[in-house]
Amino acid sequence: MLATASICASAWDFEANGIYYEITSESEQTCEVCYNPAVYRGNVSIPGTATNNGKAYTVTAIGEEAFYYCTDLTGITLPNTVNTIKTGAFYACSALTEVTIPNSVKVIGSSCFATCDNLKTVNLGNSVEEIGIRAFVSCQSLEGISIPSSVSYISYDAFADCPKFSTITVDEGNQHYKSADNILYDKKMTELILCTRNKPSVTIPSGVEAIGVGAFLACKELASVTLPNTVNRIESYAFQQCSALKEITLPPSLETIESEAFARSGLKEIYIPANVVDI
Repeated sequence: MLATASICASAWDFEANGIYYEITSESEQTCEVCYNPAVYRGNVSIPGTATNNGKAYTVTAIGEEAFYYCTDLTGITLPNTVNTIKTGAFYACSALTEVTIPNSVKVIGSSCFATCDNLKTVNLGNSVEEIGIRAFVSCQSLEGISIPSSVSYISYDAFADCPKFSTITVDEGNQHYKSADNILYDKKMTELILCTRNKPSVTIPSGVEAIGVGAFLACKELASVTLPNTVNRIESYAFQQCSALKEITLPPSLETIESEAFARSGLKEIYIPANVVDI
């Protein structure tokens, strides 16, 4: 659970032009944006440097919960000096509709933009390496994402409970991920990692060996899925909350079904193939 805003408010070292900062290194003269006890509103532009007592500090991060529950924040401009957006930085900023992540950012932290209900568009910079746990969870208006070549880690639940999430593309130069028909796979297409939310039916291509953790989590329109005879593992929460899924044929190649793989789905019964040795 995220900490409360009152805890964040005690961390700031100085204020400049309405923005509060915590000094992260005196020797390197760096700082990060932190929570504003008066709450940030409107369009906020973060500068690349902030001055305190005549000393200029480079802004290298948006701190934990810096804009937590700033429901009147309508726009944010981040400088090309920021390399990390920390846990819960823009949690529940419900008035945000579009965010551009600058090319300097490498890490998008856990729950960073969670429950930003009106966030429709996210433009990722070309240096993002990590998209953390529940980073965009419950963004009710988010329509899709384009993954740059730099990304090496995407949490399985980064885009969970985003009902309008319908497109996902991956730069061809990415060495870790690949997309096909708006479904995210590992580069070799041996694991299905994430399916977008609006598909009524999916035919998984031959060669896929694993249905990843939460791959179809809360795909509530999914009524039909065809698994190839190469799938040997269905991981935890893979089809959880797929309420329209009434039946599924598991291939004879299947060996492992992990915990809650079909929890709260529409399935009433399921035939377990003979080769399954681990449930």
